[in-house]
Amino acid sequence: QNDMTGWKTILRYGQKEGLNSIGLALEGNGRLAITAWGGDNEYFLNSQNLADDQWHQVIWSLDKGTAKTFVDGALVDTRTHLGASNNTPLSNMATKTGEGCIGQNTLAPGFHEYWKGKIDQVRIYNRALSSLEAAQLYQSEYGTLDQGLVAYYPFNGNANDESGNDNNGTVNGVTNLTTDAKGTPQKAYSFSGSNGDYIEVPDNPQLALHDRN
Repeated sequence: QNDMTGWKTILRYGQKEGLNSIGLALEGNGRLAITAWGGDNEYFLNSQNLADDQWHQVIWSLDKGTAKTFVDGALVDTRTHLGASNNTPLSNMATKTGEGCIGQNTLAPGFHEYWKGKIDQVRIYNRALSSLEAAQLYQSEYGTLDQGLVAYYPFNGNANDESGNDNNGTVNGVTNLTTDAKGTPQKAYSFSGSNGDYIEVPDNPQLALHDRN
């Protein structure tokens, strides 16, 4: 997307309690934000502006207290703590089941963190991906990396989960199907940036984040 007025949520899952939530978003200047809940429980990647009206792949993983972020198949950030003052170990993160959403932060509707743009190929794993796997997913675009896959939303005409785990999404508002990165119609979702336009993700323990300590 290129409309970056305010904070735009890509994905959010968990509860409104400290480290019991995980979210990916773009901040006002187009930098990627990784956030738990409240105060200093977040950090930003200043390496590039992702609000450039181009498709980008973002992967975030947590393994033994170390978080890695990949953009377009390349490792761009590695860290062990949340917050500007590096005071909260990422090893403390463990989301609880709760509200999950793509394209809006339903945990904080009053903040108007609605995505405006396209989203496609959303995957949730119960394990951390390696650098090689992140690169492979980017190179293949619609890869078949199935080990540990607990939810997969390729948006093939709907918001169904194609991982085989039946974590089907529910489309809310005027979120519409559109062309994907290859130009194929009805293969991605376009979000209007308005209140109530998002895809709800099921409340399922399968999708909760747990670090492998």
